[in-house]
Amino acid sequence: MSAGENSQVVYAQSSDIKARTYLQYRADMKKKAIAELEIREWLEGMLKAKHDTGDVKVEKSGGDRYMWFPRSGKISGEPDYTAWINSEKHRFEFQYAERDDLPYYDFKVSKVGRKKSGGTRIPHTDREFLYVIKPLSAFAVFSPQWVMDNGKEGPVPAWGSRPAFRVPAEKFKAIFARDKKLGGVIQAVDQKNRLLEAQSRFLEGEGNKISGELQQVVDEEKAFTIIPKNLDGFYRACLLMDKIGKYPKNHSMWMVYGESMYSEELNSYEFAKLVYSLDFLYGGATMLESNVLSRLSDAMRKFSAHIKHMQNQKLQTSQTLSPKEEAVNFLFAVNLYEDMVQELIFLHKVNDLPPIKKIFQSVEDMDFLCGMI
Repeated sequence: MSAGENSQVVYAQSSDIKARTYLQYRADMKKKAIAELEIREWLEGMLKAKHDTGDVKVEKSGGDRYMWFPRSGKISGEPDYTAWINSEKHRFEFQYAERDDLPYYDFKVSKVGRKKSGGTRIPHTDREFLYVIKPLSAFAVFSPQWVMDNGKEGPVPAWGSRPAFRVPAEKFKAIFARDKKLGGVIQAVDQKNRLLEAQSRFLEGEGNKISGELQQVVDEEKAFTIIPKNLDGFYRACLLMDKIGKYPKNHSMWMVYGESMYSEELNSYEFAKLVYSLDFLYGGATMLESNVLSRLSDAMRKFSAHIKHMQNQKLQTSQTLSPKEEAVNFLFAVNLYEDMVQELIFLHKVNDLPPIKKIFQSVEDMDFLCGMI
């Protein structure tokens, strides 16, 4: 890794995102990112065929180019893709529809154009829209000027009556072309969305467990305990602090202590608890000393090997866990592991971890996982 001997990396989480809702925020941010990352290769191939050239390269761009959930809470207004076609730069704003029976297809006014003094809106000329209608496996590429020419600005009820350019379906769908190659891409998008939804069940279940234990304190006079110096106690302390939006004062010690709890013998539930704890502590850091950064990077390498090992075991890591529990635990851990790797690489310049180019890149068999959940 590239952090120097005495370097310290400053990091702060936005106060706009409450700890108790932060993981859900991350999941919501990833829904569009999944589609953007899966579509990229297809877009590159489509542009090669359209322009009859092999000299095409498409990259994800914008503020979420490397990280799919900006912790600052700020979302970039830049187009989603930058493409070089015969060395000429093009930019694409990507949108997709889950349904093909909408009466209107809507576009944020800021994505279509900018306002001049006097209120006149001028269409962007430095980008095009790439739009996919998923149920039809169909796509279209068109300019912001086309949206302004064929749509009207008006309130969108589903967006809280915020204004948008609304293009009637009969005009909109007339410019689309079907592409069989899109079918496989859309299937991958849908599968990954299923995995994303499934992993969220982990914290839901854990919250229910804690709630039940706390209710028993009053209802049945049972003591609520956190056992020190073991993984479960460490995790429960992190979970409760997360719920009340607090972080430990001796942050560095907690991170080093958590990393030391890793074992190759951890089952999927134990592994998910450890990954969650380290992600929680990392997310609350105001500073990462070089030794802590090094330990965290080492943990990511161990986690990568553990994720492969669990898949080699067909996610049979414990006789007491059901297949569905194994899958949810595994997906939850993978989800957070990939997030931390990306941040270590692009925020903290750790250069010896493999970059995560797609969400759930670490999942080797999506069909298998989808069958388990």
